[in-house]
Amino acid sequence: MGRVLNKKTNKVSSSGFTLIEILMVLGVIGVLFSAILPSLTLTSSSQMSIALRDFSAAVRASYDGAVLNGKVHRLVLGLKSGEYWTEAAPEGFADRPPPPQWADNSVSENNKIEDRAKFLEQLEALGKDPRKSTDHNDHTYVIRSIVYQQRNKLTPLKWFEVDDSLLFKRKLPGDVGFVSVASQMRPEKIESLKAEPKQTEMIYFFPSGEAIQTAVQLGILKTPTEWDDKGPKFTIVVDPISGRSDILEGLEDVEFVKSQQSSF
Repeated sequence: MGRVLNKKTNKVSSSGFTLIEILMVLGVIGVLFSAILPSLTLTSSSQMSIALRDFSAAVRASYDGAVLNGKVHRLVLGLKSGEYWTEAAPEGFADRPPPPQWADNSVSENNKIEDRAKFLEQLEALGKDPRKSTDHNDHTYVIRSIVYQQRNKLTPLKWFEVDDSLLFKRKLPGDVGFVSVASQMRPEKIESLKAEPKQTEMIYFFPSGEAIQTAVQLGILKTPTEWDDKGPKFTIVVDPISGRSDILEGLEDVEFVKSQQSSF
């Protein structure tokens, strides 16, 4: 606010801020804000704490959703994007998840269809092939029941994304990323830096209260192709019985991963 001297009355009158003065003040504030903004961003430890809290909550909510709604749920992890969301199976589906190569989004749909068709042909041939009984009599039988069981497992499923107050698509905060995912569904550990651009991994939860045991490793990306060795690192292990998330400090290979690696 400026003060102006009236020469006729010798009195000092007050006047408001001019537009130029206001713009100058706003400019100074903007410069100061841009200078201190980097110091206001979350540290790597804070980003990791938020990631562990939110991801563990999503695991638990997916488990509860499967039990309460009576539908198979799966938590889908975008290995490259760091996104994760929950999907529910159609009504009445209560089987085990499909083979990993058919659940993998990096495999084209045409290849999946071709694989299913070839496998069905093999099953049909197997079902028509008569087998001799083991008691050395003249009885024969065919194993058609296997064909029909496998047909049900090969039926393509339409999964539905769950979007509510507890389960919705999220992204790991800041520079936190999925280092790797290991599951009892497959023998090898999948590393995100070696994954395809849109490749996903799944954690399955069943209405019976079971889950597919899975270990998810989280770290801090130093560059798009390198992890920060000095940054915080954790391993989240999904318990197959309780659906609880056990958090281990560091990038740990849990027992079921070690046993799978040693058998191959």
